[in-house]
Amino acid sequence: MAQDRTLKIPPLAAQHGVHHPGNALALIREEQSHHVLLCSVLEAIADGLPGDVDVNLARYAVPLLTDSVQRHVSLQENCLFPVLRASPGLSGENVEDVLEQLAHEHAEDQSLALEIADTLTEYLEDRTALNAETVGYLLRCFFEGYRRHAAWERLVLDRFAQRLTAEDHAKLNALVCSLGPDAVLRGGTA
Repeated sequence: MAQDRTLKIPPLAAQHGVHHPGNALALIREEQSHHVLLCSVLEAIADGLPGDVDVNLARYAVPLLTDSVQRHVSLQENCLFPVLRASPGLSGENVEDVLEQLAHEHAEDQSLALEIADTLTEYLEDRTALNAETVGYLLRCFFEGYRRHAAWERLVLDRFAQRLTAEDHAKLNALVCSLGPDAVLRGGTA
């Protein structure tokens, strides 16, 4: 009996319209959950190489790679990181070292995400333009690295977030709101 390799993914529109008014941490966590889903999508694409690439998964992945990764980085680096740096509840922690490492990983993730998005877009336009070995390597580098990054990010940032004061939460929510819904949804910066 053939194994069902169908990946259950939510409609793409749902990923760009969900807001958590007054709860910036919930929005950031939701963005992170979208990236974990993105890893599963990319893994399914990689598993289909060389000849069985699911075009719908590729179409689904491209805007996540281009928009959602940027949005996640923007929310963290322009909103969450400044609040963590200034929080009196985190004095004595190695906050700056952690945030520098996360920013470095974000830069690598963004670069690789854009390269994969360009490759998948090229493939969608010309089905012969795919070097399966290279694409498989790119996909696996991203989803394996990102899964590690997301787990570490959850561990460290959740621990930091638990120590934020009510005032810190208010500042974070204000920073996210200052981006405006369109900027947050498109990954704009403050």
